[in-house]
Amino acid sequence: MPDGSSIVAMMRFDHSLLLSQGAPMSRLRNLCSDRRLRVPRPITRLSVVALGFALASVLIAVGCAETLDDVFVRATNGDAEAQVVLGDRFLEPGEARNLTVAADWYERAAIQGNQLAQFKLGQLHFAESDGAFEPKPATGVRWLSDAAEMGNEEAMRDLIAIHDEGRGIPKDPEISGKWMVKVAEFEKPADLVALGIRYYEANGVPLNRGRGAKLIARAAELGDATAQLYLARIYTTQGNGVVGNLEIAVRWFTEAAEQGDLESQNYLGTLYASGQGVEKDYEAALLWLRQAADKGYAKAQANLAVMYSEGHGVEKDPVEAERWFRAAAANEPLAQLELGKRYARGSIVSEDQAEAMLWYLKAAENDVAAAQLIVARAFDQGDGVETDLAQAARWYAAAAKNGVIEAQLRGAELFEIGAGGVEEDIKQTAGLYRLAAEAGDLDAMWKYGQMLEVGRGAPMNRSGAVEWYRKATVGGHSQARTHLALILDQGRFVRRNAERAVVLYEEEAAAGNVSAMARLGELYWEGDGIPRDRKRALEWHVRAADQGNITSASFAGVRYFEGGYGIVKKSDLAFRYLSMAEKADDIVGSYYVGQCLWKGIGVEQNRAKSIPYFKLAADNGVPGSFRYLGIAAVVGMTKSKNKVSEAYSYFAIGDSLRDPGARAELQALRKKLTRPDVEKFNANALKEYERYEAIWAKNRNRRS
Repeated sequence: MPDGSSIVAMMRFDHSLLLSQGAPMSRLRNLCSDRRLRVPRPITRLSVVALGFALASVLIAVGCAETLDDVFVRATNGDAEAQVVLGDRFLEPGEARNLTVAADWYERAAIQGNQLAQFKLGQLHFAESDGAFEPKPATGVRWLSDAAEMGNEEAMRDLIAIHDEGRGIPKDPEISGKWMVKVAEFEKPADLVALGIRYYEANGVPLNRGRGAKLIARAAELGDATAQLYLARIYTTQGNGVVGNLEIAVRWFTEAAEQGDLESQNYLGTLYASGQGVEKDYEAALLWLRQAADKGYAKAQANLAVMYSEGHGVEKDPVEAERWFRAAAANEPLAQLELGKRYARGSIVSEDQAEAMLWYLKAAENDVAAAQLIVARAFDQGDGVETDLAQAARWYAAAAKNGVIEAQLRGAELFEIGAGGVEEDIKQTAGLYRLAAEAGDLDAMWKYGQMLEVGRGAPMNRSGAVEWYRKATVGGHSQARTHLALILDQGRFVRRNAERAVVLYEEEAAAGNVSAMARLGELYWEGDGIPRDRKRALEWHVRAADQGNITSASFAGVRYFEGGYGIVKKSDLAFRYLSMAEKADDIVGSYYVGQCLWKGIGVEQNRAKSIPYFKLAADNGVPGSFRYLGIAAVVGMTKSKNKVSEAYSYFAIGDSLRDPGARAELQALRKKLTRPDVEKFNANALKEYERYEAIWAKNRNRRS
């Protein structure tokens, strides 16, 4: 058996093509594409006339000397057989043809229970109208049913076709199934197989794979090659009404192959080559493959080419391998794909990328998904051909329809961007993402959900978007999980569910999502929709801070600086996290670093170094910073010529920003000043306040 270089679904015995538990029997039917099960023939005027001529021929053959007048007399006297003869006479082409009269004579006989008349009258109501006679399908069904109940096999077959196809009446698989069961009692192989398939498909009969397999087995035992092939395929896998058994499959493949069944010969070749169900025997494999290949069976030709290419049972012969590959490729798209692969890697004669591309294109045009993907990639990446994104998009779209997820995703990207000659098509982008999402691709679920959420490329459907986010989240898609948590957290177009949001945030946090850690810290600190847990909140903020989240670093630093809420002050951690925040231009961090230096918390005390931090905080409107700057002015740590006036202004601005410490300092200073000085300093403080307002506005704009 060839290795990975063998032809998919040709040389290798591919169980993926076989029936599996729950698979419809229609798949099995399609495996024998060169066969057609017998179905009841359409009822036409010619068939009715033919029946009339047939009866006349019988009368002549038996030497009947009775004249038409004699028949008329008997018919008039109620003779059913004569009435049928007259009905046939008025169906004959010519001047005497009259469907209305024919139907009348048939009906007289049919009423008397004449089975042939019932059958012919039933068929007549499905014939073409002659202008005067109007066929009535419902009436036709009634008479055909009467004939069928009396055992008329042809009537049963017509009823099956009528109810299956809905000829003039609604389709009714249960009625057609009922008659199929009756027809199968005649034990004709084609009927047994057809009914067996119905049991596999639950088409008009209850699902019963065991019963279906028995019917097909009965047809196989009667020597029908098609049934033998079907039965062999059933035995190649489990869950199809029999216990899978490759040895039994080989037996039935052999029975059919010996009758000249080409598909069975090909299968026997693959089984002998692989040693499945039978001892590996390359000589036997070659024998069966040659028989089918010589008669033009493409899959066998391709498999024979593999034998020559790989040297299985014969000397390696690249020329012979190429000959058989080309013969197979004339009719077999998978062989076209394989031929392209072998030219691409030079495993037949010599490497020829141009020739490989020609065969890939042929296979792609014949709807082979793997070839479509290869061609799309080539045009996308300029691999062996000139880059052509428009052609790439075309073939990605074709492969996408055949379920290739890579093609769905890359095609969606190209249609979304609309570059390189590809016409932008957001609707097609959404459609491709939907296909990939339905096939289970997590990234496609996320992207299609986004498109549904905003109504881009598809009608807005936020509940649908949430559902896709949920599915992607179950699969572990990080972005979808974070976004879904945010939707539930904010109650955005769904009822808010903080508890569920926390579960998702914690899953994301466990996967290393720093933003999720920070948000968990906020939720637990505030008790926003969940039980408040400030210790746990600090733990999440610390974890986020350690991963570089500045907001969490600022929060953790302040909490270790201030203490309270059951949190123990920790000077070293306070300075560490506040410094981290300050270095990232966090204003709160700057203010508290200033305090750490002023007071010597977590760092050596150095009030001079604290001044720049307080000034930065003051420029961004932090109230407490003005108190420290005022004190610094009082003790002469600033360069102002009028230290009292400067201190007064800082305290006054801090007071206006409602800092109680600044207010206390301002009141203490005022007690030491005269009224004129207070009035003068108030005027100076107002000017400073106005100056700071301009600074604050500018900094707000910069931050935003």
